Amino acid sequence: MESNLTKLLTLKTEEEEKLQNYQAVLLSLDDHISAQFRQLHQCLHAQEKACKARLAEEGGALLQETEERLEMLRKACQVDHELLLDAQGHLELEDPAGFLKDINSVLSR
Repeated sequence: MESNLTKLLTLKTEEEEKLQNYQAVLLSLDDHISAQFRQLHQCLHAQEKACKARLAEEGGALLQETEERLEMLRKACQVDHELLLDAQGHLELEDPAGFLKDINSVLSR
């Protein structure tokens, strides 16, 4: 009986050690997983910042180009509007035949 008890105590001790080792391995793996996800998060965060910086740079350049084209169109519209007003003014002041003779000088501006 004593030998059975000794065997059982030995088995119990071995199982407790196995359990402790298993718990240590689980904890180690848990820490490893957390570390890997931290690294992944840092990498993704760096990529996010790089993408946002590139977007700001390229988007800003595109926005500036678009604003410049819009300003050129506004100026062209203003010139055409002034030309139209000038032509209408000449048409009202002159007879149609005289207007048609002078239209080349007005359009060449």
